[in-house]
Parts: sequence; C-alpha cells; structure tokens
Amino acid sequence: MSEDILVEISDKDLNLLADLYEKHQATAPHAYSTIRTCIEWREKKPDSNYVTVFGVQDTWLTTGTFIVLMQKDVMVCGIRRHISTVYDFVKELRTPIYVDVVTELYVIDKEDALKFEYTCPEHLYFARLKKSHAAQINDVWPHKSKNSQGYLEILIEMNNSLGLFLKSDDTLVCWVLRSPMGQMATLQTDVNHKRKGYASLVTKAMSKQIAQDGFNPLGTIVRGNVASETMFSGLGFRSIDTSTFVMH
Repeated sequence: MSEDILVEISDKDLNLLADLYEKHQATAPHAYSTIRTCIEWREKKPDSNYVTVFGVQDTWLTTGTFIVLMQKDVMVCGIRRHISTVYDFVKELRTPIYVDVVTELYVIDKEDALKFEYTCPEHLYFARLKKSHAAQINDVWPHKSKNSQGYLEILIEMNNSLGLFLKSDDTLVCWVLRSPMGQMATLQTDVNHKRKGYASLVTKAMSKQIAQDGFNPLGTIVRGNVASETMFSGLGFRSIDTSTFVMH
C-alpha cells in the first residue's frame, strides 16, 4: 500500500471524523453511521483486525474522504470522486475483485422511521440472527464470493441483524443484516416465501431499530432492482446518491 496515498486514521481521530459528518447526516447519513459503526467495532474488539480506516493523504479531515478495510474480506468505501484511488488500493492487494456493483442509496429521516407501525403475523416471530444462519444467507446471496460467508458472519457477530422465522419449525424466511455502514444490507426473502410482504415488514422493523440508534435509516439497492426501489419508495424512502461496493 502506498504511504503517500493512504494513511491510517487512529481511534482518537475517528471521533473527529464522526464529528465532521454528524453535521451532514441529511446529505450523507451513510458516512456518519459508517464511522460510528467502526468506532463501535473497535471498542468491542480492540485486538482484532476486523476493521481499519484510512484517509487519503493528510487531507482526510478537510475533504472527508475515508476508506474502510475489513478482514476476513476486504470492503473499501470512498467518496465517488476518489474512486480511482480506491481501485488503485485494491489492485495493490493483488487478489481478484469478486464483487463490484453500483448501488442506489435510499434514505428516510429517523423521525419518520420511528413512526413505522407493523404487526408480526401470528405464525411468525422476529429474532436476532446467529452466525449459524450465515451459510443459508450466503447460499442465496446474489453477490456471494469466495469468502463472503466469513464476511456475513462478521456482520452478524458485530451488528444487530434481524431475521423473521416460522414459529412452527424456526425456519428463517426473511432477513436483513446491518452492514459495516450500520445500515440495512442483504435484505432477502427465502424463495419459498416470497410475495407475502415479509421484506417490507422486516425493513420497517430494522429501520425503526436504526432510527432508535440515532441514524437516518438507509438501504442500498443494486441499480436496476425495480422491485426493491418500488418497495423502499412506497415506505417513504428517497434516493439520495449512489455508491460503489467492492469486495475481494
């Protein structure tokens, strides 16, 4: 990694970066929640290498540009104008890119998310996901890669991810994880239980949880996924920007 391009941001300085983005939650809610999530992860696992945050040269505090490196997989986030720097960084890791997709960012104000009302059907129940669920989720994830199950296991371990289960046999029928951004990701319904409104139900429940944590809830939708765009729009979410997701 070229030291003249990237510098590691210390735990102390992460709070400075969080303060910078706290003032811009209306336009960049994902940036603020990402930094707060990184701080939380480092407090939970101070001796792990789960997450490291880098800035571009010595201007990161004025430009707001930062990159997140996750282990066991690598996930790199950056502001769009610096995407070429992100790809240069990934190339230096000398391993292939398995996932490289553009997503739409859909957000709703936390005040509106707190007003969500929903009722869980009698035959279902909500529960926090366990690491043992990662294999099922990974098997049907459209963006699974060589090491993506490990990535999902970390998300489930470190964040409050949510599953919808059948009371009859504890089958997991719908789920949503919280990404390294602290926001919704990997929202999916089991193929045998589609078209029952489960994704909308889970989205409302998770959005309320994220809002209670003080963030404007945000979902990332792969560009062109009209069904998801329609569902999020129907719940009151609005598209504010795009992001590029890169995984090795």
